[in-house]
Amino acid sequence: MIVLPYLRRPLVSLGDVWVFWTLVRLASEYDVVHTHGWKAGVMGRLAARARRVPVVVHTVHGFPVHPLMPRPVRAALLALERMAARAADRIVCVCDANAREALELGIAEPEQVRVIVSGVPEQAVADGRGDACRAALGIPADAPVVGTVTRLMEQKAPLDFVAAARRILAERPDAHVLLVGDGHLRAQVEPPRTCLGCTCWAVGTTSRTCSPRWTSWRSARCGRVSAARSPRPSSPGVPSWPPP
Repeated sequence: MIVLPYLRRPLVSLGDVWVFWTLVRLASEYDVVHTHGWKAGVMGRLAARARRVPVVVHTVHGFPVHPLMPRPVRAALLALERMAARAADRIVCVCDANAREALELGIAEPEQVRVIVSGVPEQAVADGRGDACRAALGIPADAPVVGTVTRLMEQKAPLDFVAAARRILAERPDAHVLLVGDGHLRAQVEPPRTCLGCTCWAVGTTSRTCSPRWTSWRSARCGRVSAARSPRPSSPGVPSWPPP
C-alpha cells in the first residue's frame, strides 16, 4: 500500500500537483485502476488515462456538488467530473439513485454505468434476533428505537438527526436513540450519554456485541452495525444500467 499524505479534502490544496504527478508515475505500473471518491477519483482517472492504463473503473459514493453551493464552484466541479468520466471505461454506482443522478448531471454515459449494491449477507439479516441485540444494549423489549448508521460529515447531516432525536425524546421519553458512525463532525455530534436522555447513543467504532447477525437495525429494530467484515455475495454478472 502506498499512502499519499498530501491528498487533502479541500477543493484545492498545495499538495494536489504533487499527488497528481505521483499518480501519473504510479499508474504506468498497473493494468487496472479503480478509483473512489470525487477528488481522488478525478485525479486517479486522469492520471491512469494519461498513462494509457487498459482498464479504468470509478466507483461513485456521492457527488461533490449540491444546489446551495456557488454556481461558479458547481460548474467547475461538474466540468472536472465530466472530464474524468471520459477517462473511465466503467462508472460503478452503489444504488439506482446515484446512477440516475450521475446521468442527470451529465457526468456519465448510460453505457458506462453499472449498479453494484453493497454486499450484505441476506440470510444473516433475515435470521437476526432483535431480542438478543436489545438485551446486549440494555434496551427494553417494548421500547421504541430510532437509529442511523452514517459518516459524520456535512453531506450526511448528522446534526439534523440529533435535532430530530431531541424532538422524539421530548415526546417519547421511553425511546432509545442509536447513532453509529465516525467522522470529522464527531465532536459536534457526540454528547454525554445522558445529554439526550437516552441510554444508547453509540458513536464511533462499534463493538462485536451485536455481530453481523444483527447487521440491519432497521429490521431488528436496534443494533450496532459491523458490516465491514461481512462477506460480499458473489455475482455471476452485473447488468447495465438502467435496467430493462
